[in-house]
Amino acid sequence: MLKRFLPKEEKFFELFDESSAHLVSAARELVVSLRDPSQIVEKTKIIRDLEEKADAITHTTLERLHNSFITPFDRNDIYSLIQGLDDVIDLMHAASERLVIYNLQKIPEITIQLAEKAQEAITQVQKATAGLQNLKKPEGLRATCSEIHRLENESDVLFRDAIAKLFREENDMKTLISLKDINEILETIADRCENIASLIESIILEYA
Repeated sequence: MLKRFLPKEEKFFELFDESSAHLVSAARELVVSLRDPSQIVEKTKIIRDLEEKADAITHTTLERLHNSFITPFDRNDIYSLIQGLDDVIDLMHAASERLVIYNLQKIPEITIQLAEKAQEAITQVQKATAGLQNLKKPEGLRATCSEIHRLENESDVLFRDAIAKLFREENDMKTLISLKDINEILETIADRCENIASLIESIILEYA
C-alpha cells in the first residue's frame, strides 16, 4: 500500500528507450552489411560502438536499480528486461564479428530475409519498451507483444528453410558452416526478442 504514495524512479524508462534505440540502429547496420558485404568491416565497427553504448546503459540501469528505493515495477523484471535488451545487441555484435572472420563474399537472400525479420522484431521491441510507461492502458502494448511472437514464428520458418536450402545447395564446407552459424545467430535474435515480449506480458499481468 505504501508504494502507491511514494514517488517512482521514472528514469528507468529513459534507459530502456536509449538501449532499444541502439538495438534498432545496430539491426539496421547489420542488414546493410549483409546486403553489401563490402561494408561489413565498416558496419561491424559501428555495431561494436553501439554495443559498447548499450553496455554502458545496462551498467547505469543496474546501478540505479541498486540505489533506487521505489521502482516502476518489480526489480527482477527491470533486471531481466535490461539484460534481455543487452543480450540482443550482443548477438548482433557477434553476427557482425563472424561476418568479418568468415569473409563471405555473398550472402544468400534467405539469410538477409532472416536478418530483416529480426530487424522487424527489434523495432517492435523498441515500441514495446516505450509502451511500458502506459501500463494502465495496455491494449496497444499487448498487440505489440503479439506482433513480436508472430515475427518470431515467421523467423522459425525462415530459419528452417535457410538451413534446408544450405544443405541442399552449398557444396563448399567452409561456406556451409559459416552460413549455418550466421543463420543460427539471426534466428536466436528473434528468439530473444520473443523472450522480451513474454517478460513484458508478465509485467502487464501484474501491473495493468
